[in-house]
Amino acid sequence: MRPEEPIAAQSPIQSSPTAAPRSARFWYLAGMCPYFCAVGLQSVLFTWLMTQVLQASPSQVGLAQMLTMLPMLTIILLGGVAADRRELRRHLIILQALMAMLPLALAASIGMGRLSYWVLVFISVSIGVLGAFVVPARDAMLSLVDDGEMQRTITAMTGLQFASQIAGLILGGFASTLAGLMGSGPSDPAGAIGLLALQGSLVLASAWFSSRLPTVRPHAPSGGAFANIAEGFSAAMRDATIRPILLLMFCIGTLFTGVFLVQIPLMVRDVYQGGSAVLAVLNISFMAGTTLVVLALRRMHPVRGQGRAMMLACCVSAIVIGLIALSPPLPVMCLLAIFWGGSGGVTMIMSRSLVQAAAPAQSRGRILSIFQLGYVGGAPLGSFAMGLLIGWLGVINAVLVPAAGLAVTLAVAYFASGIWRLRQ
Repeated sequence: MRPEEPIAAQSPIQSSPTAAPRSARFWYLAGMCPYFCAVGLQSVLFTWLMTQVLQASPSQVGLAQMLTMLPMLTIILLGGVAADRRELRRHLIILQALMAMLPLALAASIGMGRLSYWVLVFISVSIGVLGAFVVPARDAMLSLVDDGEMQRTITAMTGLQFASQIAGLILGGFASTLAGLMGSGPSDPAGAIGLLALQGSLVLASAWFSSRLPTVRPHAPSGGAFANIAEGFSAAMRDATIRPILLLMFCIGTLFTGVFLVQIPLMVRDVYQGGSAVLAVLNISFMAGTTLVVLALRRMHPVRGQGRAMMLACCVSAIVIGLIALSPPLPVMCLLAIFWGGSGGVTMIMSRSLVQAAAPAQSRGRILSIFQLGYVGGAPLGSFAMGLLIGWLGVINAVLVPAAGLAVTLAVAYFASGIWRLRQ
């Protein structure tokens, strides 16, 4: 049975006394914009190269997405330990400078005519490895540049993140057009060369913004890396706020990510007969829904019943995904993506607010990496499974499996956990 009393998030965030909150917050948020613009550009460009240029099969697409997300499953916990042990400003600069080199390497391979399925997978996985260290470091830095209103800061961060990704998605949508202008047709890989160079430049710009952040003294936990990971897991599992959120986010990642990363691109190719522009439009619709929710939350008083809001948003997501099985016309599909993006934005903001507030400073990097793992940890399995389901059930009917799975998950969470009553 669910508890009758609200469960409050303990251990409120404390900012570093040596940081200058306003200027540090500005540089932190400014650095996010080019980084996530590059993320949005990559999400369209790599999917376009996989499905439209290389004509990968559903199982190949699922395998590639699984391998790309695998670093977040296997390495991100080490990234959390590194975030607690390193000076965060320098750590972020080095990681982002290295990441910027990878899309440039892919552009060079296309220019030399050496693009292949495994080259694309290797570059994508390498970016994922570096991202597994960037994410916990950036999340740990957030608490140190916060101005005292954690939910509002996370709302602003989420809004900028998705607005920047929308800009990247729009840029990625020009891949087919550039391919027609520079190559032999709308599926010529030459259309990606300039966009890959732009992606690398955006990540380098983010590294420069990170150089303006304040220096942060590392917590330097004692013991080996795996002992520190175990300690972080123990702290997360003991916390009545963090534990149920981690479990729910793992289920969401397993059930939903495969739909977004595998089914939607294959529907664009096989159902809507579209190219990179259609893929970008659907991604933009999703991001636009999140951005609209962020704007609404910025104008409202902070939500206090975050657990309730999170579960209601998940219900909306389950309904939207079930409606995809009706194979609606493209404009209706875009409308569904807007609702899905809005509900996903609510889930992200509420869950991050609760975990950020509950995580103690000495293990914040590790706990936030575990939180990220909770969301992406099930994504590789979900993506691979979705590729197999599409092969068995078809590109339309396969979506009913994750929709039904989330409905069961939410029922269990309502009756067997305290998520509904969580509040900061």
